[in-house]
Amino acid sequence: MYYRQRHRNLSDYEPLFDAEGHRVCLNCNKRIMDPARLKYCDDECAGEFFRKNDHGALRTWLIFKCNGTCALCGKMPRVGDVIDYSQLVMDHVEPVCLGGPEFDENNCQILCRDCDRKKTAEDRKRIALQRKNERG
Repeated sequence: MYYRQRHRNLSDYEPLFDAEGHRVCLNCNKRIMDPARLKYCDDECAGEFFRKNDHGALRTWLIFKCNGTCALCGKMPRVGDVIDYSQLVMDHVEPVCLGGPEFDENNCQILCRDCDRKKTAEDRKRIALQRKNERG
């Protein structure tokens, strides 16, 4: 059985250094040229690093990519003329406890709350079956 990592605080990640003692980017391992930057070579690398290590950042990125629409029903939850982002949930296509990668955007999708409830019910059945099979 796999367990979620969730995320770690940015302060938990120590800066990386190369053999000559220069700082290198936590995301791409390139030498950081800007002396004002401590852990990432640029904003794009910082964003990519966060998406690989934080559910909130990954959820925000996926909502942006799908324009706020549910991957299953295609609906866009709205309150009046405004998209209601609180009604969108990040879901793992293959649940983490069944071996799905936790921070891989190809294993994640954005669902509305109704579709998420239905998918979660299906996932729970699959998880229960796997646990039953593991016990023998």
